[in-house]
Amino acid sequence: MAVAQLKEQQQPFVLDSLDNGWRVFCWTSLVSFLVKVYLAHLVPITGDEAEYIYWGQHFSWGYYEHPPLIGWILAFWNQFGLSNIWVRMPQIIASNLIAVLMYIALKRIDEKKAVWVSLIYLLSPVSLFNIAILTDTPLMVFSFLGVFCLMMAEQGHGNKYYLFAGLGLGAAYFSKYLMLPIAIGVLLYFLFSKEIKNRWLKLLATLVFALPFFIENIWWNYSNNWVNLLFNLDLRNEGDHLNWHLPAKYLAFIVYLYSPVMVYIIVRHAKKLSQGWANLALRVALLTGLATILFYGVLSISKSIGLHWIFCGYAFLFMPLILLEAKQVKRLFKWMLFYSGVQLIIVLIVFHLPLSLWKKTSVYDSVNWFLNYERIYPVVEPYMKKGFIFMTPSYAQSYLTVYRHKKPAAVWGIGSVNGRPDDFFSNFKDFNHKNIVIVSQMDPFYRSEYLPYFKKVDFYKKEMLGSPYHLVVGYDFNYDAYRQTILTRIYQEFYDVKLLKLLPRQGDFYKDKYNL
Repeated sequence: MAVAQLKEQQQPFVLDSLDNGWRVFCWTSLVSFLVKVYLAHLVPITGDEAEYIYWGQHFSWGYYEHPPLIGWILAFWNQFGLSNIWVRMPQIIASNLIAVLMYIALKRIDEKKAVWVSLIYLLSPVSLFNIAILTDTPLMVFSFLGVFCLMMAEQGHGNKYYLFAGLGLGAAYFSKYLMLPIAIGVLLYFLFSKEIKNRWLKLLATLVFALPFFIENIWWNYSNNWVNLLFNLDLRNEGDHLNWHLPAKYLAFIVYLYSPVMVYIIVRHAKKLSQGWANLALRVALLTGLATILFYGVLSISKSIGLHWIFCGYAFLFMPLILLEAKQVKRLFKWMLFYSGVQLIIVLIVFHLPLSLWKKTSVYDSVNWFLNYERIYPVVEPYMKKGFIFMTPSYAQSYLTVYRHKKPAAVWGIGSVNGRPDDFFSNFKDFNHKNIVIVSQMDPFYRSEYLPYFKKVDFYKKEMLGSPYHLVVGYDFNYDAYRQTILTRIYQEFYDVKLLKLLPRQGDFYKDKYNL
């Protein structure tokens, strides 16, 4: 007996054994966590991330572009630190949490394969490389939690999970409107699942518990010019038109995100995977996953779809893989390990290359600015010590300044449709007759953008590791002149639009703020 035990202990570990899945899952979770921590340390905070961190430092019931949940989360999270790793920790652990929930949801079908399907997701590009803290972080987590709770309800864990599903889906809506296809998938699920007893009552219970998030967001938009709807339904869609390149690009995104082999397996075994329709838990996963892919596929006919747009439904299409044969699941796990592993090596090499290697390329200035933006602060610090107001013409640069140097930085000029929360946070009335220093990557060739608004303006050309940038130093800011031109134009372009005139609203915050 002792010999038998010794032989059992000496048996080699076999990677592709389903019995070893849980052990591999634990180690893979740990390694993927450490990889993401290192990537979070290696990759500088982006302008979008800096904006959402800024939201967390300025708590509000709503923000310009999206519902406020990421700002609320960071308002709490930022109390404990602002390092790159710490502020990104919610995103770092998000995919690991989803992988665990995926295993729990699938284990009743086949516990061994459930581990390996979850591992395939854990090694996917979206899981392994998505370390940025964005509105997509709570969107991914709460979309999955909402559908996970529906799966738990259908597996006999109690009707209370319909209520939990409502809370999860409501929180997903409170993160980003891109959860719309998830809502469509859930509605289709109840519509086509006649075998669910009292299905309409259960759908109603789910909707009731999601309703508070919807009410709060509608109330805030009603009080603030409907800016969320304005941005998502109008401003960001200007210039959209039919273009066959866009669906092709979207299809390429899908193939990349799921990997060519996984897409091939799904297409080849579509008939077998469709058998998941017979299982209520898999049915809701199939519908929400497919609704996401198809919804944005239709939009891609005339709109450029971002990689992150499908994150809300990304994980659900991994779940039907549990219906494949064990050998196919093992083969796909090995492929995903190789697929993401090669990409990880490339990413690490690129970020460890000397900056000088980029110098003769067209992207050098952008890369240099992204990696070394903090070098501008010693240049502007002497002005700020004299009471100058610091600004940039870019929301990304302004928010990065706030994050990296803990100093306020307003946005000068018209700006773009993106990153307009500064319209809420800054008040140019406060800058009247003050001195302002502006840092810009663009040559202020059109000096009329600055001269009418100051008593005196000095222009300086600077250089940061070979990349030119410009310093505009203005004395005695003329608020009235700026209001009559720049602020009026901002109002006309971004707030005085037809969509708003069709909706009831409480005041006109931008017009009232500047008496336009």
